[in-house]
Amino acid sequence: MPRKDSAARAFIEYARFGLDRRELTAIDAARIIRAAVTTDARALKLIAVYDTLRVLCATDNAEAANAVREVYFSGQGRVPRKNEIGYAVRRFAIANNMDERTVWRRLETAKRLYTSLYTAQISRLEKIL
Repeated sequence: MPRKDSAARAFIEYARFGLDRRELTAIDAARIIRAAVTTDARALKLIAVYDTLRVLCATDNAEAANAVREVYFSGQGRVPRKNEIGYAVRRFAIANNMDERTVWRRLETAKRLYTSLYTAQISRLEKIL
């Protein structure tokens, strides 16, 4: 089971590789991931992030996907400084007329979905091997 903050780190790493563009297709994402990542575990994490964003957009949770993009992708993949995530949440909440707690809940929804998709990929891989 991944650690609690591994989802946030995976979202940030996804942005570091330039995968945070909305118009990115699955084929383009796979090419970039294959070229940039050397280990299978990191590739699975990035694929899980891609799948998370697509599932959120497809299931009427576009708000959660937008929150992930605005909060975790705003730093272009660099490690966030102290309180930077909190400030990004506050900016997103104000810009979208939401309460900060609602934004945190949306981010938690995205993190849970990421964790379930990542663990499903790992268990599928373990069955094959």
